[in-house]
Amino acid sequence: MYAEKYQWIKGEKTGKVEQYTSHDNEWVYFAGGARISSAILQEYMLQVDGNTPLDLSITASNTQPAPVFERKVTPKKEEFNPIKSLLKKATPENVECSYTFNISLPKKSVYTLIKDSFDSDIDSLVLELIMAEIKPAELYKEVEKQIKEQILNFYIDGKQSRESGSNKKGTEAVDERSTEKKLS
Repeated sequence: MYAEKYQWIKGEKTGKVEQYTSHDNEWVYFAGGARISSAILQEYMLQVDGNTPLDLSITASNTQPAPVFERKVTPKKEEFNPIKSLLKKATPENVECSYTFNISLPKKSVYTLIKDSFDSDIDSLVLELIMAEIKPAELYKEVEKQIKEQILNFYIDGKQSRESGSNKKGTEAVDERSTEKKLS
């Protein structure tokens, strides 16, 4: 069932020849004390006939690498969208969009105790802990959600005049529904 000699063809013992001694259900044992799982024997070792091991000393420097053909990949052109084109060409109006989110800070008493007790930059350590908790995918989704709300506020809730296209600075939008309720 098993040959008399095996040679390592993979791993850190590559090239070494082992003399088979015995095996059990899980392992194959060799004279030098080495063993290998019988499940991976064929992957890591090769049966050697006679006393001549295979010459595995061929290195990458002795062989010519196959030529590599580079295929130039041209980026796919985005399908033309006239609305996007108009939006890109329009003069932009900068609108402040602030993002708020909750962070978990240590209690002030703990912060003070550590700051008074240890000679370290506690602010940097707290910042490091908070930054480690931030998940970029969740942050991106939240920012996207708040930007969508900002767009609705800017264009629909009266922050931007649709008739003139100018920003009504200093005036608040009036919710017509709320004034109707007050009048009736």
